[in-house]
Amino acid sequence: MTRKATNGLGSVRKKIVKGKTYYEGRYTDPITHTQKSVSATTEAECTRKLREVLAKITTGVYVEPRKTTLGQWVDEWLERKRNIEPGTRAKYESAIRLYIKPRLGRARLQDLRRLHCQEFVNGLTEIAPKTIHNIAGVLSDALQDAVRLELIAKNPASDLDLPRIIKKEPVAMSTDLQRQFENAVRESPYCNVYLVALHTGAH
Repeated sequence: MTRKATNGLGSVRKKIVKGKTYYEGRYTDPITHTQKSVSATTEAECTRKLREVLAKITTGVYVEPRKTTLGQWVDEWLERKRNIEPGTRAKYESAIRLYIKPRLGRARLQDLRRLHCQEFVNGLTEIAPKTIHNIAGVLSDALQDAVRLELIAKNPASDLDLPRIIKKEPVAMSTDLQRQFENAVRESPYCNVYLVALHTGAH
C-alpha cells in the first residue's frame, strides 16, 4: 500500500524483502530530478524522515545526498588549497593524517554532527591545548569550505568547546641573581646582546 505525503511531494510504501518488512519513502531530488528514498523499519519513522527531507526542500536548505566521507573530503580540501606556505600545509597535513582521519575519517560528511566533533576534541587528551585548538581549526576550516560549496548545510565544527590555553607568567630574576649574571657575561664577546636581552625581556 502506498500513501502520499501530506504535501503531495513524496510517498511512503510498505516493502517486504526476503521475509523482512520495512517502509520506503520516495521523493524527487530537486537538484538532479531523480527519484531518491529514505527507509525505516516502521511507517511512522519513515514518514518522519521523509517529512524532514521535504521540509528542507521547501525551505531551500536541501543538499543532495552524497556518500563522501570526511576523510575523503579533507584530503580533497587540502589538495584544493592554494597560496599557503609549505610550513602551514605541512601542519594541516599532520593534523589530518595523525588525528582527524584516524578518528573521524570514516564518517560520512553529511552525517557529521556537532556532537561527533565535540567528542573528537574531548578525546584529544594526549596533546597540548594549543595543539588541540590548531587541529579543531583545521577541521572547522575544511567543513566551512564544504558549506561554501553546498556539500553540507552547516558547519558542525564551528564554535566548539575547546580547552583553555594557560599562558605561563614570566619569572623575573632577583637583584642578586641579575648582578651575578651581569658579572658572568662581562667577558663574553656577546656581552651587549646578553645585557639587552636581560633588561628588555627579549628571548
